[in-house]
Amino acid sequence: MTSNNDFVEVDHVISHSNEEVNELIRNSEQASVFEDYIEFQVFVVRRLLLEGNSLKFQSEAFVVLEKSIYYFDRNEKKLSKLSKGIESLLEYFVSFYQQNGRIINGYFAEIENLENKLFDRNVPSYFMDLWFNVKRDLAKVENFYFRNAVVYKEFLSRMGERLKALGDEFKDIDETIQFQNSNILTFKGRLDSLHHYHDAIKSDRLNNTLLLLTIISGVFLPLNLIVGFFGMNTHGLFFEGNPYGTENVLYLLGGVVVFCLVGMRVLKVIDRYIFRNFLGRYDFYKKLLSRFEDIDAKLRGH
Repeated sequence: MTSNNDFVEVDHVISHSNEEVNELIRNSEQASVFEDYIEFQVFVVRRLLLEGNSLKFQSEAFVVLEKSIYYFDRNEKKLSKLSKGIESLLEYFVSFYQQNGRIINGYFAEIENLENKLFDRNVPSYFMDLWFNVKRDLAKVENFYFRNAVVYKEFLSRMGERLKALGDEFKDIDETIQFQNSNILTFKGRLDSLHHYHDAIKSDRLNNTLLLLTIISGVFLPLNLIVGFFGMNTHGLFFEGNPYGTENVLYLLGGVVVFCLVGMRVLKVIDRYIFRNFLGRYDFYKKLLSRFEDIDAKLRGH
């Protein structure tokens, strides 16, 4: 990006519509727009910025005349003439979208990190906060790129004669916009999938918790029944008058606990090693392998 160090007022460059043009180029939050004023054109393009802990959008404005191009410097609040004209304008665009790409790739890295944590069943406590922030930012960036793509195509169609030998390079910028917009849509889809995975993991953990509570209830329910039975103040109870009655009741309670705990493990072993492996009901990989072997056999036959 190159420009001279001489700054001029907007009114010294354009001959009409000064108030409207000043409003367009001075607004740092102005949406991307291309305005053709016959004698000159105003092109405002927004770019992504990271400031502090948030995503920002900043508008960059250019005034295009027949033989010169000016860039609006927001620090000086004035126009600066680009020393290499169209070539300098191209350099600005390349720089803007390279920075946009780095920011978008940063979101990709964060999404990938969340994916790895979820696939490892290591769900961070801040997942939903982070997920919402990334989703919100990507939605804003998607709207931003939709507007940018429309305005940039208008710029290419109106400025085709001026671009000359650099036309292919400017078209590459258009392809970059489309590519980055496609990445954003892909990232949003992956975020939605992450939310589904997160809900599935939470549901699985809830089911496991309910199962544990059910097991605990199943273990202590017969114990409560036994204790309540022997705690009745009636005659003729088992072990009544037996000097080893209390010891026998303790053995009985312990036996019920062991039976419940061991019985659950035995059922899990039967399900895992007999129903799944021996009977092959859940042997997913063997089914896949058999399909591959069938396809390979058909290919060899041809």
